[in-house]
Order: sequence, then C-alpha cells, then structure tokens
Amino acid sequence: MNAIIKKTVRSNSTLCQLVDQLSERLILEIQWGRFHEYRSSTTSSISVSIGEDLFPSVIKIMEKYLCINTITAIKVEMAQCLYLQATIALFSELDFTQEQEIEGFIEDFYDAQQITLQSIIDEIGKEDVKEIWKICDIRPGKKDHMHYIVISNEISFLCTCLTTISRGIICRHYFRVMMFSKVAGFHISMIPERWYQDVYQGKPLTQETGLIFLHENENLENNTNNDLEIRIPTRKAITIPKTVPIMKKAIEKRKKYGKFWGMAREATLLALESNDNEMELILQDYINKKKRNYEMISESNTEIEMEQNHINESTNISNEFQELGNIQNPLKAKTKGRPPTKRYRSSIEHEKGESSKSGCSSRNTYKCRICGQCGHNAAYHKNDKLKER
Repeated sequence: MNAIIKKTVRSNSTLCQLVDQLSERLILEIQWGRFHEYRSSTTSSISVSIGEDLFPSVIKIMEKYLCINTITAIKVEMAQCLYLQATIALFSELDFTQEQEIEGFIEDFYDAQQITLQSIIDEIGKEDVKEIWKICDIRPGKKDHMHYIVISNEISFLCTCLTTISRGIICRHYFRVMMFSKVAGFHISMIPERWYQDVYQGKPLTQETGLIFLHENENLENNTNNDLEIRIPTRKAITIPKTVPIMKKAIEKRKKYGKFWGMAREATLLALESNDNEMELILQDYINKKKRNYEMISESNTEIEMEQNHINESTNISNEFQELGNIQNPLKAKTKGRPPTKRYRSSIEHEKGESSKSGCSSRNTYKCRICGQCGHNAAYHKNDKLKER
C-alpha cells in the first residue's frame, strides 16, 4: 500500500484517485490468490484443495474470518502435512543434548529447527506440558529435518519451526498432530487478529467459533456461550507472538485518533457555519481540565520521588553508620625482642643535642672562641677593647 501511494499520489492528486488505485490493487491481489490456488491445484504435485477434504470445519471458520491470502497460505500448510509422520514421545525417550547439524546458515533451511526442544520446555514449563510429538518427513530428501511440538492445552502449543511466531499461521506439523492427538484442537483465536477481515477487527468472537477436534470426529463447533467459556482455555502467553498486543494497541490508538479527528473536523465546520464560540469554550475547558490533572499527577509523582529519595538517603546513612561501627584499629605486627623505648633521632637532632650539652641552646648557634660562651663571637670582644681605649 505504501508503494502504491508513493507511485500514484502527486501534488495535484485527489483522494478519489487514491481510492481507485487501492481498490484496483486489492482486486488484483484477490485475483492472484485465486489464480495461485488454481495453479497449485492443477499443475503442482500438492493440491491446495486437500485442506478442504481433511479439515472442512477448520476451512469453514477460516473463510468467514480470515483474508484470502492468509487462507491460501494455511491451505498449503494443510496439504504439506500429508508428507509428515507424527509419533508421541515421552520424556524418558527424548535426547535433549542432541542438536540438529546444519551446514551453512540456518536461515537458508526454512524447514530446519529454529529452536531447541529444551528451550521450548523451559519457556512453557515442564509441569504445563501435556504432550510432546515428534514429527518426521517421509520424503527422502528431507528425512534429516525433524521437529517437535509441545502442547500445553487445547489451543496453546509451540513447534520447533516457530511458524506461529514468525508468520502468525498454524504450521503443517500441528495440522498433522491434530489428526491423531486427543488434546490438540483448533480455534480461530490461535491466528492473530491482524489477519482477520476488516469487519471482524476488534470485535469479540461469536459462538460459532468453538473448539474443533479432528480425532475421532469430535467437533465442539455447536457449543453454547456458557460451554465456550468453560471449554475454551486461555492461551499461554509464551505461545502468542510478542508483536500481537503491541500492534493491537497501535491499531486501536490509530482508529481512535481517526474517529476523534473526524468528529473534531465536523464540529469545526458546524461552528464556523453557525458562527458561535461554544466549541471553543468546550475545547478550552477540556484542555484546562486535563492540564490541571496532569499537573496534579506530576506533583504527586514528584512528592513520591522525593519521599523515595529521602528513604533511600536515610537507608544509605544507616548503612554508612553500620559500616563505620564495624571499623576497628589496624593490626599491629609483633617484632622479635624488646620493644624500643625511644625513637630514633635524625642527624640534625644529634647535633642539637651535643650543642645543648656544651651549654648552648639550640637557638644560639654562635660560640665565642675567646671566652667560650654562647650568644656572641670574637667581634664582641674587639668592641670592648675599643671602648676601653
């Protein structure tokens, strides 16, 4: 759709021209889907119509809710399941240490294991595992490709091919398991809502979409609403692609934006035609109200953050005091022999000590060579002789 818009929309294009181009492209897509189904049923060794013979009740539900391209892709998976052989496996018989050897890049082998069996069991939980099935391809060129399916409940499973996570459709391995397992069933909620038709987007499923079991022709398609609530379990979160709730939230937000913008545009035109200010007052009142709420929320969040910071600071201070309380004096090394009673003097202190013994203090460094006293030198006596003369 984005490519069509870039090729067709110009500065002078109208909205009607864009709608016409999109409609033509949708018609071509539907025709291509029908042609692809016809070509696969006539020229290929695999007939897409096999799914209608093996899973008629599943095809009936999918044709009501899903788009034609998604149905075609699922029919191909149904047809491919005839080449597979499914056997139930026990925990004691499984070798979790064995890994599939692949020469080259794993992306080049679409039918190879994309995840190990041990990883699937760790994600689902060993206590929630009901059945483990081993799937082998009977074709000579693909016997090396082996897959495992871990079933948690009637509509929750994970396969080592991860087709339900990467493409959002049910893989051929699960369709093969449905033909033999008493636990594995089908429900339209197993397929993401993004593949539904526009009329069923965001709407609850009706009672016609009950659980479908193929083993022993057990079909719960005609359940009542009460039976549906009891019999249809909740899907495990790990089996749902992570992008599904994100995309669903984005789509709902986009729809709400379009609805509000349409209402605002219509109200604006009516206000301009009637030349009144009622809409302006209503919008201004709503904006002021929301701003006040946001300010109150931000203030409360700020107070909570301040209280949390105060608690953290008090906790840090108490921890610091505890750490200080654990501080002790450094360890002293005991040496051999008697401990010294005096400290060692430096060379300067030794000279000062000798001068103090001779009667001179440490500050009076001068000593007279004539009289031998401290505090003056020989020049002092020369001055005395001059005074006597």
